[in-house]
Amino acid sequence: MDIYQKKNIRDVAIVYIVALVLLKIFYELRKVTVVESVLWLIVPLVFFLVPYFALRWRGERFAAYGVSLPEKIKDAYREARPAVRLAFYTALVTFPPFAFIFWVWSRFIHFGGIMKMTPLAWVSILVFQFFYVALPEELFYRGYILGKLNKVWPPVLSVLKVPVGFGILFTAVLFAFGHFLINFSPPRLGVFFPALIFGWMREKTGGILASSIYHAMCNILVLALEQVFF
Repeated sequence: MDIYQKKNIRDVAIVYIVALVLLKIFYELRKVTVVESVLWLIVPLVFFLVPYFALRWRGERFAAYGVSLPEKIKDAYREARPAVRLAFYTALVTFPPFAFIFWVWSRFIHFGGIMKMTPLAWVSILVFQFFYVALPEELFYRGYILGKLNKVWPPVLSVLKVPVGFGILFTAVLFAFGHFLINFSPPRLGVFFPALIFGWMREKTGGILASSIYHAMCNILVLALEQVFF
């Protein structure tokens, strides 16, 4: 492994550890009134600012990692269409078997504390899941971390005609462990499997929009299934 590869691994390790330490600290302080009131904003800021400053330090930009904004509205619409289409087609294929597995799983595991939500609440949930959960996490994991790891382990396989490499697998491991570490809940390790799909979508499109949309849809699906089965 050359110096360039080691540098990228070191960058990933530092950014990952700093972000998780900050998130863990804020999570443990969540019962403090001030922290609790702004926790919804702190989490996405951590996922954005930690890699942002790391990239600035290296003289790099997010655009090199699949994170950029179109200059014109018509360009945004044109670029968003295939991402939206991919997210919904992937959902059509993966959601039915996932719903079945979730139903079987729910027979043996009781989460407790499931809050029944009104139709109006779902509107805010849609916005929250995309902008404050899925998009920041995808920027951090499939944007920065996967982008860095692809420089260490370039794609060598083809999955459904999409070049993929070890970076997708390792990013999924970090993603799952990051979820587990926050509250030490073993079921949260299950996010490893959808993370593989998020990574594949990132490689297919070259950006994080499709994976962010699908990520948000997965979270909403779980919430909906909890309403049905618990």
